[in-house]
Amino acid sequence: MSQPLFLCVFLLFIFCMFDFFFFSKYLPRLIKILILK
Repeated sequence: MSQPLFLCVFLLFIFCMFDFFFFSKYLPRLIKILILK
């Protein structure tokens, strides 16, 4: 029994969580690099 909608929502949620983690970790460094350029 496959539920594509549920799978899409689940993947989107995981992606959002990973995105938040990634940005909270690397955004300051990214901003610093952009400012220094």
